[in-house]
Amino acid sequence: MSEKHFVRDYNALVARLQEQHGEQFWTKEVAGQAVGGDFEAIGQIHADLLRMHGLRDGMALADIACGSGRTAHALGNNFELGAYLGIDIVQDLLVFAERICPPEYDFSLVDGLTVPAGDASFDMCCAFSLFTHLLHEETYLYLQDIRRVLKPGGVLVFSFLEFAMEHHWTVFEATRRKAEAGARAQLNVFLERNAIQAFAKRLDFELVRFHDASGGPFVPLSRPIVHENGTRVEGRANMGQSVCVLRRP
Repeated sequence: MSEKHFVRDYNALVARLQEQHGEQFWTKEVAGQAVGGDFEAIGQIHADLLRMHGLRDGMALADIACGSGRTAHALGNNFELGAYLGIDIVQDLLVFAERICPPEYDFSLVDGLTVPAGDASFDMCCAFSLFTHLLHEETYLYLQDIRRVLKPGGVLVFSFLEFAMEHHWTVFEATRRKAEAGARAQLNVFLERNAIQAFAKRLDFELVRFHDASGGPFVPLSRPIVHENGTRVEGRANMGQSVCVLRRP
């Protein structure tokens, strides 16, 4: 297994889920825990967020850190994409994603900070809960390669944690408590807007916009969703993390 911290951490997380749940791991409820849970509802929010920022039928999309296919499954129910590539660092999550997604979707195992695709291959890329687990220099390297695979005018949509959002503090507190107890915690990284702006400037990305995590529902839903706790939402939905949209000029 790779010694990269993110590969080690997420393979260990999935191994724990498999040990705890056995064959039940191969369900959306359990495999979905590896990407934060609430599989159907959050997947639909992601799909509608991408629609909001220009995703249309026939486009090519790269789903960076696709996990167990939460976003991909929703995309298959919402779009007829021209091409889809999902990449992740955990093989069993990719196996699960392949089972529940359209057969023409491509999935690829990676262990680095690059996208296995040619230059200018995609109209859009997305990265949900990816940069929250990378060091800043690793995020920069990934952004650099994502820019390479985007077509001119192509868009990257990604989520991030920031200290300015009050409810993100709970993530920091949980990580702090583990450190205080001497327990090794999965890396949780806060990426402030000034850092994103600096990265975008140096990588020649155009900053399209930020969405505040705590600014109220901002994703127009194309259909109602029901969260795992039974809460039904229609009209507009929010995301747990803030969102940034960048465009390759």
